[in-house]
Amino acid sequence: MSRTIFKASQLWLRLCLIVSLVIPAVTLAVPDQASAAAQQPIRVLQYNVQGITALFLGEEYDMSQYDRGQLIGDKILAGDYDVVTINELFDGDMKDGITDKLKPTYPFALTDIGSTYPVKPGNSGLAVYSKLAPAPRNDLSNIFVKTVQIKRDCSPPDSECAPVYDSVDLMVDDLYCGGVDIVEGYGFDNNCSNGFMPYEDLYHDDSFSVKGVAWVRLLDPSGTPVNVFFSHAQASYSIPDPDAEKGRISNFKQINDFIKFVVPPAGRKNEAILLTGDLNVIGGTSEYDNLIGANSELYDLGLRDIWSEYNSGKDPGYTRGLNNTHVLVDDEFKMNQRLDYMIGKYPRGCFMHSTVKRDFVDSKGRDLSDHYGIDTVIGTSASFCSPSIASEQPDGVNKYNIASPGDYQWVYFPKAGTYTFKAYATDIPKTSLELTAYAEDELSFPVKPWEGNAVINNRQETVTYTPPGAFYLRIRAVESNGTPNETWQGDFHLNIHKAAGATWEDAIVLHPNQRMNADMAADNGIQSLQTETFFKFKTELSDNGAMPWSTFDLEQKVKTGETYDDPSPKAPTIRFGFAIRKDKNGQNLFARPSSAKHSGFHTKFGTTMQTLPEGEYRLVVSRPQPSTNQSAAFSVNFETNLRVLDIAELYCIEQEDFTGDDDPYLELTLDGTFTSTFLYPDADSDQGHHNPMAITGVAIDPHRIMIIQDAAIKLMEVDDIDDDDYIDTANVEISPDDDGSMNLGFLQGDGAEYILKYTVAQPY
Repeated sequence: MSRTIFKASQLWLRLCLIVSLVIPAVTLAVPDQASAAAQQPIRVLQYNVQGITALFLGEEYDMSQYDRGQLIGDKILAGDYDVVTINELFDGDMKDGITDKLKPTYPFALTDIGSTYPVKPGNSGLAVYSKLAPAPRNDLSNIFVKTVQIKRDCSPPDSECAPVYDSVDLMVDDLYCGGVDIVEGYGFDNNCSNGFMPYEDLYHDDSFSVKGVAWVRLLDPSGTPVNVFFSHAQASYSIPDPDAEKGRISNFKQINDFIKFVVPPAGRKNEAILLTGDLNVIGGTSEYDNLIGANSELYDLGLRDIWSEYNSGKDPGYTRGLNNTHVLVDDEFKMNQRLDYMIGKYPRGCFMHSTVKRDFVDSKGRDLSDHYGIDTVIGTSASFCSPSIASEQPDGVNKYNIASPGDYQWVYFPKAGTYTFKAYATDIPKTSLELTAYAEDELSFPVKPWEGNAVINNRQETVTYTPPGAFYLRIRAVESNGTPNETWQGDFHLNIHKAAGATWEDAIVLHPNQRMNADMAADNGIQSLQTETFFKFKTELSDNGAMPWSTFDLEQKVKTGETYDDPSPKAPTIRFGFAIRKDKNGQNLFARPSSAKHSGFHTKFGTTMQTLPEGEYRLVVSRPQPSTNQSAAFSVNFETNLRVLDIAELYCIEQEDFTGDDDPYLELTLDGTFTSTFLYPDADSDQGHHNPMAITGVAIDPHRIMIIQDAAIKLMEVDDIDDDDYIDTANVEISPDDDGSMNLGFLQGDGAEYILKYTVAQPY
């Protein structure tokens, strides 16, 4: 692989070349509003790839470092990123794998940063790949950094002369620009479009590497300079770790200094600044507030945490998770953490959408690193361009505008419900639009439509979403096949309808254990008094073919405005009835008339004997004809014994390898019936697996196992010499409180130790 090699000069040699010539600072042209409005969006990815030398990783990834680098390169190419910053790219084979994959598409890269001369065994682990061209500065030679004392050389025959020192002022371009500490790359040269500042305070294993903060200056499509700083700050090796915290304070001081050194005040006003990296600061802590948040110098410089400021405040955005196949859950790592960041400011720009890349996995479903990548899409500032400034709209037709090609519009819906959308552009021929819903606590992966397709190609097409709570709707222009359309801009109309349940066709969707408010309207002179409200729900069979039961819990309410409250104790009781039907004009499968008596404001529709075959049904809630013209408010909760068991991961901590290969497998007994065996051949210590390599018995989805009562998950190991070894069993029983939370089953026996990570959730 051909590369342009940057040889790091020794500092004393560079100092000998310092001259007194001062180059006048050049004022950089600032793009006007028109050029900013015309810019295409840019996509930025930050990824800690855990590219540690294979000697330390052992067999954790079960593939060569080069091959893993190639797979990471494939993910980067699929994401069509403009700039990619990488942490922990220490291993040379992984670096070759990534670079060989990316070089044809990314013409600019720095792949080896931080000189290891004379004694450091590891460089910084930082790398950057860019489609955007470098933008050198020529106004840094007059920015003073510090004064140093340089010993004069003694010339023969006076080589034993007394030491004499000269005071030398060092400028930014002497210390941090170009070839200093940039060891390897291509497309950049040794000018002030790139640089590196090594950290002065590092502790524990970090002290064996040349960690620091790197910088490149690039031009976005509009001509706006983009200063990208990327770093991997001091890690914690225990909790608490006072040395690590002290190291990070020093690291962040140097980051702030570096930003101020290479982006002078005028640039800080008119140029974009991004700081990316695994900064090893846990989100939501006092350390976060002091180093990244409102109490930090970064904040004073105008930089904001892109995830927390511009995405949803309800999405935790963790980047190192319990479900990662390379994360060992132990006493010090017990929860998901947000450690990786994008922090920035972008004049006339908008951070339109950020996501966590929890889908960067290999063909066997194993994560490609112990961290998740994070990305962001940056467009032009406009109304409703990010979730943080999303529009809030009622039902009806609403007009929006995509002001610049490739930009997004966002709409926020604070209440759960059944929403049907139409969208159409006002131009001719019509442009396809993509309408994607995201739960407010999960902006990385979209909600699946209840009906329809997210891509709307004409006025007749619709898509229906039924998120479990508040959600966002993202709208962007696409081609008819769903690929982004980054040439179109213009107006479009969005038609929003929230189902009220007044008719069979306008039924409200019910999901298990998600209480839904509804009402029956009074006669308003246009519509007659309502005595029925329609809901729709789905059932499916367990993996053993059993029919689950479906019951419904109703509570009488009082509606004031948009709020549903409990009635006062003296309020009259409304007698509600119900019927379950498959077809609009079909027979009632289960029913209870509204004339039947029940006490209080609470009633149950059906019993656990109320089972249904797989399919979609209507629940019709009714009331008697009231003696006066009045509405009736209530809430309904759909209850079922059907659960979704997700065997998220089998993680091997340790095996006993004296009597065979110890290949593990899981035997599943679902609802009392042996069902399937999940096989994990060649699984080794310190390895996790999201998916089994093979399944015998009933072919079921390991991440969507349908049960109605319980599951016994028996862990076994193959023994080539004797009977297979029984390790342990995890027993799962359903509960009304099942909410999809991660469960950890620590399975031990016969010299082996595993963790079974699983969730049990209501079907949705």
